Amino acid sequence: MTFLALILALVLSLVWPYRQLLHHDAWFRQLGERLAGWGLTVTLGLVVQVGLPVAILSLLLDELRGVLFGLPWIAAASVVFLYALGRGNTGQAAEQYRSQCRRGDFEAAWHTAMENDPQNFAEGDSPQAVEYVHMAVQRNLLLQSLRGWFGVLFYFVLLGPAAALAYRLLDLGCSSAQHRSWMTIVDWIPSRLAALSFTVMGNFVESIDECYAGFRHPRQSARDLLLSVGRAAVGHDKSATPEDGFGDYAARQNEDLSALVQRAAVCWIVVISLWALAG
Repeated sequence: MTFLALILALVLSLVWPYRQLLHHDAWFRQLGERLAGWGLTVTLGLVVQVGLPVAILSLLLDELRGVLFGLPWIAAASVVFLYALGRGNTGQAAEQYRSQCRRGDFEAAWHTAMENDPQNFAEGDSPQAVEYVHMAVQRNLLLQSLRGWFGVLFYFVLLGPAAALAYRLLDLGCSSAQHRSWMTIVDWIPSRLAALSFTVMGNFVESIDECYAGFRHPRQSARDLLLSVGRAAVGHDKSATPEDGFGDYAARQNEDLSALVQRAAVCWIVVISLWALAG
């Protein structure tokens, strides 16, 4: 039933404005504020803030599983999957970045990235050179793809809708440096599988060593791994010098990486479909 729920969610995502209807997280912030008023520690408060909605959802889905051949369960699981998808539109963000690159406005690109996802930039971080801005934004966009799609899909298929919801709520709740390390843990397997799919859907020979390094070095961050493998998979020469200005060069690099992410996303769906048919 999980596979049917996934297919329904993918169809709904094409015809239903789910972001405007579902991606509202005020209730989660209000729950955190109420728990803070109970005198709980920050860590315990986050555990309850994430665990309570997940527990309620699990109980609800258990009740729906045996109703009308599981059709209400499939519908509810589809809605949960759509809610758990990443906030914002990574494709639009990448297109906006490419437009800023072509204009040579890397300062605007930096501030846009900071505004869209401030928790993924170090406190006090500031642009130093256009190359630095480009790499930082690339890492951030790839991390958004991981947490907006690959991580959600991984936990939805492996552990069910409640796990996908827990992944999204944990991402929303991990604002401090201490708790961001929790996301590093839950991102470990999805990031390695995403990197592997980059290798399969890109230049395998050039990127397999970078991908293998991610498994050999477990402390390598998800964003660094995805950027390293992604650049190798699309054949970006790290030492290449742009001939027509860095802005156009950076835009082409981002376009290549965005296309690779889309191919990898399709790869995941194909693999999951084959797995479901084989099972």
